[in-house]
Amino acid sequence: MVENINRVDSKIIEIFNKIKRYIADKNYLNIEFDNISAIEMFNEFYQSDKEIKNYFTSQFIIFLINDYFLNNNFNKANTNLRNIIQDNYNSNILDNLEVFVRLKTSLEKNPEFQNYMKTQLNGDIFDLYLENIDDFYEQNILKINRKKFGLFSTPDYIVNYILDKIPLFDSKNDSLSILDNSCGVGTFLISTKNYLIKNLNRFRNTNSNLIKEFCFYGIDINPIALQIFLLHLLKADYNLKFPKLELIFADALTTNLDDISFDIVIGNPPYYIIAKKPKITKNYKNRLKRSHKTYISDKKMDKYSKYISSNAKQINIFNLFIENGIKNLKNQGYLGFIIPDILLTGQTSLKIREYILKTCCIKQIVRIDGSVFPDIGVSNIILILKKENDAESHKKNLIEIIDTTVEELKNEKSTNIKNIHHIQQDIFDILPNYNFSIDITEENMDKIKKIHEKLRKKELIYLGDIVKIGRGMEIGKSSKKILSSEDIRNNPSLKNDKNLVKVISIDNISPYFLDYFDENFRNKYIIYRKDNGRIFKSGKLFLGEKLLLKRISNKLIAAIDINDSYYCLDSVQVIKPLKNSGYDIYYLLGVLNSKILNDYYQLVYGNYKRLFSRVNKSYLIKLPIPKISRIDQKEVILLVKQVLEAGMENEVEIEHLKTRIDRIIFSHYFN
Repeated sequence: MVENINRVDSKIIEIFNKIKRYIADKNYLNIEFDNISAIEMFNEFYQSDKEIKNYFTSQFIIFLINDYFLNNNFNKANTNLRNIIQDNYNSNILDNLEVFVRLKTSLEKNPEFQNYMKTQLNGDIFDLYLENIDDFYEQNILKINRKKFGLFSTPDYIVNYILDKIPLFDSKNDSLSILDNSCGVGTFLISTKNYLIKNLNRFRNTNSNLIKEFCFYGIDINPIALQIFLLHLLKADYNLKFPKLELIFADALTTNLDDISFDIVIGNPPYYIIAKKPKITKNYKNRLKRSHKTYISDKKMDKYSKYISSNAKQINIFNLFIENGIKNLKNQGYLGFIIPDILLTGQTSLKIREYILKTCCIKQIVRIDGSVFPDIGVSNIILILKKENDAESHKKNLIEIIDTTVEELKNEKSTNIKNIHHIQQDIFDILPNYNFSIDITEENMDKIKKIHEKLRKKELIYLGDIVKIGRGMEIGKSSKKILSSEDIRNNPSLKNDKNLVKVISIDNISPYFLDYFDENFRNKYIIYRKDNGRIFKSGKLFLGEKLLLKRISNKLIAAIDINDSYYCLDSVQVIKPLKNSGYDIYYLLGVLNSKILNDYYQLVYGNYKRLFSRVNKSYLIKLPIPKISRIDQKEVILLVKQVLEAGMENEVEIEHLKTRIDRIIFSHYFN
C-alpha cells in the first residue's frame, strides 16, 4: 500500500517497510481474524480475510511507531503538555484498545524486537516523521476507512473561516468549552487553540470579562488518529502551555458525556451512508465491497436510531453528527461545521433540517464553489448555528447567505465577499421537505409564498398526485450492454432478438424534443432482460406515451415519447400521467418546460449538489402544478403541439411559441 505514496519522505516509507518485513519474518504478529474484525476500524467492510489481515498489520505498525515516539518524547515537553499527553494517551486511549495493547505488550517482552525498533527509530527520524505523519497516514489507509473516519484533513483556510464567524470570546462565563465530536488528527482543536492564543490580546483590549480557562474535548473512533493528535501537540511547541484537553476514544454518537454541555461545537464530520449489516454469503461479499454504504451491526443501528435524523430511507452519518453536536451545546452555544451541500435540499437530510429549524437560529450558510476535498468529489457548505431555546427567535432570525469560492477562502478574502444576501428563517418552514433553499431573495420570496399558500388552499396540486415517476435502467452510457447499429448489423442474432429495444440517454433530450440520433448517443440499442428487474426495471414503465426528463441536470428539461416506446438509461426520469388524473400529457410537457416552474425549481432545489446536479424523484413529486380543467388546458396543449410540429430547426418560431406558453402557464399559477 505504501509503495504508491509520493508525498512522503522515502526514508519514512523505508523504515515502515523494514519493520513490516521484520515482524512478518519473525512471525511476531499471530492474531486470529475474529479478533481483528472485533476492532471498530476493521469490522465494517468486506475485503477478503487476507486483505484485512494485511491491512491490520500495516495499521498496527503505524500504531507501534506512534506509540514509540510518544513514549520516548514526553520529556521534551513542559510539565503541562507532558501531563496532558500522558493522561490522555494512557487513560483515554490505551486503556480502551485491548487488542493493540495486548499485541504491543507481547512484542515488548522480546528484547530483540525492542532493540530493532530503537535502531530503526533513533536519531533525527522523529522530526522527519512529524513532518510527514499526516500524508503518510492519510495515504496508508484504505479508501473505505478514510471515508468512514472522515480522514480528509480540513484545510486551514476552512478552519480559520469558521473560527472567524463564531463569537469565541463572547462567553458570559470565565471558561469556554469546545467540542469536536469527530476530531480525527486534531486539525480543528489545535487550530482553535492557536487562534485563541493569537487573538487573546485583541480580546483583552475589547472585553472586560476575561475568559480564564479554555476546555477542549475531542472524541474519535479511530485510535491511531488520536495518537497523531497527541504527536501534533509535540510538534507544535514543546514549551507552550496548552489549555485543558480531554480526548475520548469512542463513538461520539453513542457516548454519554456525563451531562456536559459545550459553548462551541466545531468540526468536519464524516460523510457516508450507513445501513444494517446484511447476512453475508460468498457471492454477496463482492457486491458489498463495491457498495457505497457502510454496514453496521443491528446493535449499533439500534443505538443510532435514538437520533431524529436517523429516520430516513438512507441515513447519512453526518446528519447524526450535526444532531449530536446541537444536543451537546448549551443554550445560545454555537456550532460550526463543514459538511456536504446535500444538507440543503437532499432527501436524506430532511429530518435534520427540521430539527435545526426547531432548535437553532441559522446564523450563516456559506456555499463554496470548487472542491474543498478533491479526492471525494463532494461540494461543500459551511454551516454556522446558534442553539436557541426561544422558538420565536427562530422565526425572526435572518440567515446570512454567502456565495464564495475555494480560491477566495484560500486567499483570506472572506471579509471582502460581495455576494451576500439574507433570508428570513421561517420561509424554510413552509417549503417542501423543510428545504434550505438559499437562492431565495427578497425579490422572489413573494412568489414562493404565494405558491405555497395556494398549495395549502389546494388551489395547486403536487405533480406526484397526478403522475407515476420512475428512473431509467441502472445502466450507464459506457456499459457493454449498450449496442450500436453497427453491432446489430454485424450480428444477425442480435437483430432477431425479440428483446432488442431502442435506448436513449440524457443526450437525446432537449426541451420538448427527443432526438434518437443525437451525435453524443446515436442510434443505440439494448437487450432488455425482464428477469433482472433490479437493473432493467419494469418494462411497463417504458411502454406507451410518456414524458422523459433529464435526471442529471440543474433544471427541468422534458421531452415527449408518443410513438417509439424508447427505453431509458438511469440518467432519465420517466413520467407517465395516471389514468383519470384529468391532465393531458402535452399540458404537463408545457408546464415542466415553463419558465415559472423552472424558476421555482431553481430556487427551491437548484442550490444542492452543484458538482453533480440531480433532478430527484423526491423533488419532482413535490412540484406544484396548476389545478385546472382539461378545457382550460387546451390552449397550452395546442401551442405545445405546434412547437413539436415546428421541429427543432425553426428556432425563431419555437421561441415565439414558448413565450406564449410561458405567459399562459404563469396566469394558471397566479390568477
